[in-house]
Amino acid sequence: MKRTSQKTARIDVVDFWRFFAAIMILLCHIDLIGGNDHHLEYFVEFFFFLTGFFIFKHFQKTPYFRQNIETRAKNALAYTWKRFVALMPYVIPIVAITSLVVFTIGYSQDHWTGNFVNNMRNVINEILLLPSGVMSHARIIGPVWYLSVMIFAMPLVSLIAQSRRLNLFVIAMLPITWLILQQPNLLTYYSVNSRFSFYRGLFAMSLGGVIYYLTKIISAKKVSDITRRFLTFLEISLYIYAAIIGYFNLKPVELCIVVLFFAALITLSGISLTSKLRTKLFNYAGAISLPLFMWHFGVIRIMIAAGINFGARANIILMSILSIFISAIHYQVVQKLITQRAKKK
Repeated sequence: MKRTSQKTARIDVVDFWRFFAAIMILLCHIDLIGGNDHHLEYFVEFFFFLTGFFIFKHFQKTPYFRQNIETRAKNALAYTWKRFVALMPYVIPIVAITSLVVFTIGYSQDHWTGNFVNNMRNVINEILLLPSGVMSHARIIGPVWYLSVMIFAMPLVSLIAQSRRLNLFVIAMLPITWLILQQPNLLTYYSVNSRFSFYRGLFAMSLGGVIYYLTKIISAKKVSDITRRFLTFLEISLYIYAAIIGYFNLKPVELCIVVLFFAALITLSGISLTSKLRTKLFNYAGAISLPLFMWHFGVIRIMIAAGINFGARANIILMSILSIFISAIHYQVVQKLITQRAKKK
């Protein structure tokens, strides 16, 4: 009984690595405000891995296996809708506030009402996480592409996750993984606003299911203390190595996908010593990673529109501090509203 509770316990260090990945995405965009160009974009795959893992963890239960295909489809849509609604308290303010500020600054410079109205009409499309093909210009919050792909791919992944024969899914993923890793830049060459970004997200979320399958096998085996220490060292080293690959643009940068896959596998299996760490600081860092993932880009867009430029280093420091500070406040406000709503019910 004790062993079962240990397996199902929350792994706080996952929140830390989620925050770490958000910081890497932040660094990926500093070239927009004068910083160097860093190919850290593959840390988005880490977020896709986590999403896929937790989808499979949610649905890999006997009650879901016994249901017919129509009921499973309803379960998949209900799960997706719940996740979509949970995102809105973050997406709506970030997109709306950033758009209003950036477009107002633009209007103050060109005094063109038509341009302001044309820009603002895309706000609803962006908030609804629609693909960029239905927009007249690029998203005001670029990283929202990830949420768009995640939500539109989630019903399919959720449907697959309700299958009892998970081993068949893993077997099918092996040749697919080989084919994609043979030339992974095909998924990113046409930018995140192309249709290939959907395949990229679907593939990475599916790999999250593979990670779930492997963690079930690994966690069932006895691991010695020496092995745990080695895996702890390997886990931390893999995350650092992935950051080094992207930060210094080591070729091939797509190797970051493989490195993060094995890093996430060790973390989520709960067999390293980091899984025993329990701290609210990690939980808080993980909680603000979502707004930080979006707010940093909003801050960058506002800085560019307002012509704020104190030099590359000062710009990066200012953007980072503001992004983390605003994200923390945003998270606190959302949590307070959720708590008040729960009390009313």
